Amino acid sequence: MTEAAKKAGVFGIAKKTRVSYTGKSLMVRIPKQIAEFADLKKGKRSRNIS
Repeated sequence: MTEAAKKAGVFGIAKKTRVSYTGKSLMVRIPKQIAEFADLKKGKRSRNIS
């Protein structure tokens, strides 16, 4: 994924973001450029690993 990230221009991007609440859940805002690279869209399910 590193090579793909470099080609997409998102490798090494450091951006500040906010964590906030929406209802009783936490919400993390993801910069558009990174969301497009990761193919994240509103309503799309994702897997979160911690």
